[in-house]
Amino acid sequence: MPEDLQTYTYRAGKKTLLKKSPDEFIVRALPDKLEEFNITDAEQVSSASSRVRTRTADLEPLMSRSRHLAPSHHAYYVAETGQEFLITDRVFVTFREPLSSGQVDAFAACYGLIKLEAYSDRDYLFQLTDHTGMNPVKLVVKLMEEEDLVESAEHDLNQRMSMYQFALPTDPAYAREWHLHTHFSHTDCDPRSSARCEEAWQLLGHFGSPDVVVGLTDDGCKLDHLDFNSPGKFAGWVYFRNTRLITNTYIDANSDQMYKSGANHGTS
Repeated sequence: MPEDLQTYTYRAGKKTLLKKSPDEFIVRALPDKLEEFNITDAEQVSSASSRVRTRTADLEPLMSRSRHLAPSHHAYYVAETGQEFLITDRVFVTFREPLSSGQVDAFAACYGLIKLEAYSDRDYLFQLTDHTGMNPVKLVVKLMEEEDLVESAEHDLNQRMSMYQFALPTDPAYAREWHLHTHFSHTDCDPRSSARCEEAWQLLGHFGSPDVVVGLTDDGCKLDHLDFNSPGKFAGWVYFRNTRLITNTYIDANSDQMYKSGANHGTS
């Protein structure tokens, strides 16, 4: 890869070396819209964006044409892994301290940005404009290295999801577990209440990570149930004894007291 096609940005606060594709770019428009402007060989990479492949000699002229249609940027890849790093014209910014609305507006004006979302008094989503004067990669670097107000700046990336083949759980009770899928039909169950786990498992290619801990609050859980008694199934458990909160680390903790007859909703 020629040196002038290499650059860097920041991801999760760490410097990340990128490789710029010499024959691809990303445009915030779908392939059918691009065809109306005689831009072909486009592949959809998100719900709103496409990647266009072309000859190296035609890259910059074609990008200039596409910018009249929608925001367009070079396609990048992470240098170390080759993973796609398909930027958009939007960046997430977390400020070191809460700012007033006037201070946020002044920041946006300084960099030619449009404030799209405010997630808290420190976390915002901004969109670049023609007045920004630099592409999103250079903006993120500038904010991370030179802007005292900013704690972190992060790219809003186009993320492509792939579906995987996987085997359904072999648990004989799985077919009746209406909360995991939409296959179970019963007058007491509304399919809209399903968590649609099968779709998530297909995107992940597996059933999740043991590093993820889910917290539950309910009125009774039988810890020796066949679905629960495998090692490490519970990261921890806790219950009330009168007004005292008992955790599994206490010497007098008793897992049997997580369940009482007639209070079994947590097990379900």
